[in-house]
Amino acid sequence: MSVPANVAEGSAKRSDREFARFVRIALGSATEAENHMILAYDLGLVQQQQYDDIDKQMQDVQKMLAGLERKLSSDASSSGRKPARSERRAARAKSE
Repeated sequence: MSVPANVAEGSAKRSDREFARFVRIALGSATEAENHMILAYDLGLVQQQQYDDIDKQMQDVQKMLAGLERKLSSDASSSGRKPARSERRAARAKSE
C-alpha cells in the first residue's frame, strides 16, 4: 500500500524534483515488499507459482518506478524550473 501512496503524495508536490524523491521512496517500498515475499516463500506461506507470478509483477513495478524517477529527475535538472505536474494539469484543463 505504501508504493501507490508515495506516488500519489509525490504527484501533488510543486516540482518534478520533489515528485522524483517520493518515487524513490516508493521504489524503496517496492523493494521492501519484494523482501517480504521472499520471506513468505522461504517460510512456506506461498507456493512457487504464486511467488513467481507476484515476483514478476513486482519487478515490472520496480522498472516502471525507476523509469519514472529517471524522467522526473531529467526534467528537473534541465534548464530552468519546470512547472509542477499539478500546474501542467491545470494549464491543460484551461486550454480544453
